[in-house]
Amino acid sequence: EVTMEPFQVEEFEGEWHTTSYGKCTDIGVMLAEGWQGQMKAVGKGTYNGKPGFIALYALADHVKVRCEENGESCEETLSQGDFFLVESQEAPKLVIEAQVPKAAVLFRLFRG
Repeated sequence: EVTMEPFQVEEFEGEWHTTSYGKCTDIGVMLAEGWQGQMKAVGKGTYNGKPGFIALYALADHVKVRCEENGESCEETLSQGDFFLVESQEAPKLVIEAQVPKAAVLFRLFRG
């Protein structure tokens, strides 16, 4: 049993039976053997990825995200609950603009 603080990340084996109690939103990442991942709550800033996947789950409305890679970029404005995913052989950069701290959850998934 674990008591968690807001935005705390906990790792556990995929075959474990888990249940959350209280007011919460569970966000999980399951990784195949040979993959590693990082997950953290983020706000305004610039975040670098690695070859693999970089993603953003919006916890608030009006989260602007710009993905830059190899001199090209794309831009989206996310609403609460939206998911933005980039698969890349390079190391993309996400630039996030948000009106509140911890406006999104950033995921970095890569081969370890």
